[in-house]
Amino acid sequence: NYPLGIANYQKILKIAQSANDSVWLSKAFNYIGVMYENKGDFDKSLSNHFTALKIRENIKNQHGIGASYLNIGIAYSS
Repeated sequence: NYPLGIANYQKILKIAQSANDSVWLSKAFNYIGVMYENKGDFDKSLSNHFTALKIRENIKNQHGIGASYLNIGIAYSS
């Protein structure tokens, strides 16, 4: 149930924003991107993955940056 999954990840996104938690903020955008990818909405998927990537670059999260590039590549190849 992708709409429910996206709605739940958007709740996490709001919590992470209010807590000013960049790690969880990037994870929320990443998971939302994965949900949109699985749903077949690649424009929204890529938008979320690129947002996650920017956050991860800003906080120098090397593992997260790699994961973002992987997810962007998967979205482009789908």
